[in-house]
Amino acid sequence: MQVNKPIFFKNEIIILAMLVSTILGNTIFDSLQIIIEFALIAFLLYKNISYGLKKVDIFILIILLITHLVSFIFNPITIALLNIKLSLMFILTVIFFRSQHLNNKRVIYLIYFLNIGLIILQHYGNVILVPSSIVVTNYRDLIFSRPIGLFLSPHMSSTFIALCAIYLITIKKKNRIILFLTFFSLLLTSSYTALVAFIIWYVFYFFYKYNLTKYLANIKVSALILLIFVYATASFSDAIVDILKTIPNSRYYSFALMVPLLINPDYLFSGISFIPNDPYEIIRYQEEIIGLAVGNESSLIKILIENGLILGGIMLVIGFRKLNHIGVFLFITLLHYSFFFISPFFLSIGIIINKEINNKTE
Repeated sequence: MQVNKPIFFKNEIIILAMLVSTILGNTIFDSLQIIIEFALIAFLLYKNISYGLKKVDIFILIILLITHLVSFIFNPITIALLNIKLSLMFILTVIFFRSQHLNNKRVIYLIYFLNIGLIILQHYGNVILVPSSIVVTNYRDLIFSRPIGLFLSPHMSSTFIALCAIYLITIKKKNRIILFLTFFSLLLTSSYTALVAFIIWYVFYFFYKYNLTKYLANIKVSALILLIFVYATASFSDAIVDILKTIPNSRYYSFALMVPLLINPDYLFSGISFIPNDPYEIIRYQEEIIGLAVGNESSLIKILIENGLILGGIMLVIGFRKLNHIGVFLFITLLHYSFFFISPFFLSIGIIINKEINNKTE
């Protein structure tokens, strides 16, 4: 595969633009975010075409356009435009960063330290650098209960910290101070999806390090483990919730809401089809089936609703292939909050880190 010559300054600007877009998405300035994202789409499309698209890229883009054009018939134009924007950002970001690199990772470290600094500052000094009035309503209520970090969202901030931890463990093993800051900050955010995903990823990493994952390569063994896990979770969900209730700040209610959404056939079949649907339907389905509307509690289901079974399935396959070294982390976050499919910043950082790990293990 031909790898384009890395241009640090250009790629650094793209990463920062994606970061700004992600942060704006958690504020009332979502219109500005849309402008930046459409500018990024235009830029990435131009660059990807100028570098040369592969046949498989063209095939996926055709499926994307056909799928979303059909969705214009069944969905309001605003919903259809939102869905196609998210899909295009994902596909174009994957294609671009497949062959682009950062010569220097200092931009990642800069964002990492700034994020952790803001988390510590808010937790111990109750200092928030932005007025609560500009934060989107979903996260405004969390400002005074737990740190929101650079991304104005405890979920996003903790996910980025966990990503950096994965990078540090696999590439910079001796940097113990940064690793301590990572674990410490993850606990401060009280956003346990990223923490649990990181711990499970580390267990698999430990097995791989000592060549114990060969047993998981057997499809029968993997399928059996998955079936046991699903059965145990479904059968003992009430008992698990009772245990979580005894743990301070365990967010047991999130687990209690996720389980029925992931295993209830009525929910799955009523919300997912072959064409993209209104992503806000997920809230209405919650009201119908569990009698409570709390928003998106499963990113995996949301991806399939927004993109349809065909395109959503293709995007999931691409995501796991391009993020194979952090695939376990990706899978666990998809069960709850995951941002790799809605934020080009998280996707690009994930691809960069994955390629660094891949180069080290080759």
